[in-house]
Amino acid sequence: MGTPLRTVIEEVGGGAEPGHGFTAAMSGVANPLVPAAAFDIAVSYEAMTAIGSGLGAAGFIVFDDRTDPVALVHGIARFLSVESCGQCTPCEVDGLAAAEALDRLRREEGSALDLLDVRKRLERVTEGARCNLALQQQKVIGSVLDVFAVDDARRSGREPVEPIAPIADLLDGRVILETDQLGKQPDWTFEARDSGQTPAARLSVTSVPTEGER
Repeated sequence: MGTPLRTVIEEVGGGAEPGHGFTAAMSGVANPLVPAAAFDIAVSYEAMTAIGSGLGAAGFIVFDDRTDPVALVHGIARFLSVESCGQCTPCEVDGLAAAEALDRLRREEGSALDLLDVRKRLERVTEGARCNLALQQQKVIGSVLDVFAVDDARRSGREPVEPIAPIADLLDGRVILETDQLGKQPDWTFEARDSGQTPAARLSVTSVPTEGER
């Protein structure tokens, strides 16, 4: 605690690959990005909070100059929107719509209107929220758009980011991602198609057993 983030990235994480430089780091997918210019910040809850980010569990995803920011922000948006339980309509509906708009941009099938739509949905995604997931969508997605100055539908042509997915294991010093999560549907199944039901509705108990049925 208190070690500069730059030191952690270079000495613990192994630093950037030859010929490349880091552009930003993210503590999990729950905290806004830390731009490379702020890498001298101390790794502590207080210091990270002071710059508008957070420490979380102190596990960082670090991006270099090959990262496609549109692919990155789509990966984050999809992960967070699919994890929504659906109890709060803006979190589910606006989150999924923002992810779909970013997917169109990622595939070079969108327009500047899609990006404008994402910004508007981020403004209202937290309305009536019962947990912090919607706030994470608002802060993390917004920070990626701001840090990488994603202000139109143009693409950089850089390589896509690693999939945004939970860590399944560590093998010989390398992270093994739970790539099955990429096939998870918004209804929390792994079917070929989403049922259209929210997880809260699909998994809810529809009747209470009587004393004799228990």
